[in-house]
Amino acid sequence: MKRIRFLVVASALLSASICLAPIAARAEASGGKKAGDSFKEIGKEFKEFGKKVGEAGKEGGLQVAEFAKRVWYKSWKVSKPKLDEVDRSTRAFWREVIEGRDRTLEEMRRENAELKRRLSEGKD
Repeated sequence: MKRIRFLVVASALLSASICLAPIAARAEASGGKKAGDSFKEIGKEFKEFGKKVGEAGKEGGLQVAEFAKRVWYKSWKVSKPKLDEVDRSTRAFWREVIEGRDRTLEEMRRENAELKRRLSEGKD
């Protein structure tokens, strides 16, 4: 991450020095030109400088995206087995809960039948 940041800053500084050097030279050499012409040229130079900074930013963004993609894949490879384990244990837990309730219902049905049988024996 620091390497990418360094590359972006270095490329921006390099672009600035490349673009600003001709601007300074033109400003000194424009003795006979109109002031508006030199401002137009300076504007063009700043436009070019902006494009170069934008390209450097794009390159840095692509490098960051590639790094983020690699991190995501590595974390997915690590977390996938854990997710599968959680899935299996969750299913086992709910299977036991459901079986426990079914067993409880069966026990209650048996107990109810036993009570009905006792009640009917008591009346006879």
